[in-house]
Amino acid sequence: MEIAREYTEYWLHQQQIRETVGQPGLTEPHFLAPLLDIFMRALPRTFREVEAEENTHVQVIISGEAGNSWSLLREAQGWSLYRGVELPVTAQVTLDADTAWRLFTKGMTPEAAAERATFAGDETLGRVMLQTVAIIA
Repeated sequence: MEIAREYTEYWLHQQQIRETVGQPGLTEPHFLAPLLDIFMRALPRTFREVEAEENTHVQVIISGEAGNSWSLLREAQGWSLYRGVELPVTAQVTLDADTAWRLFTKGMTPEAAAERATFAGDETLGRVMLQTVAIIA
C-alpha cells in the first residue's frame, strides 16, 4: 500500500500540472490502469455501512483501454473486492476512465459523475459507489 500511495500521489500531481499547462495527461493504459486498480481498493470501505444480503454483487466497469471490471461482493464478514465473480449482478455502474479518476480524487462531484455514468440493476445501491474517495494519505 505504501507503493500504491506513492504512485497515486505522483500520478495525480503530474495530472494536475499537465492540465494546468495544457499538456496531455498520463492516460496511457500502462499509467492509468494500475491507478484505477489501486483506486478500486477503496470500494469495500465506501460500502462498509451498506446493509445487504449475502452474495449481493455490485459490479463496477471502467470503460476504455485502461479500464477493467471489478466486483464488490457482500459476504458474511462484510464487503470484499474481486475480479470475475460468477454470481448474478445486483447493481452495475459503468464509468469512463476520465470520469473515474476525477471522481475518486474529488476532482468531480458524485452528482456530475452520475450524469456520465450508466446504471443497471439496483441504481440506489450502484450510486453508493459514487461516494468513493480513493486518495491514500
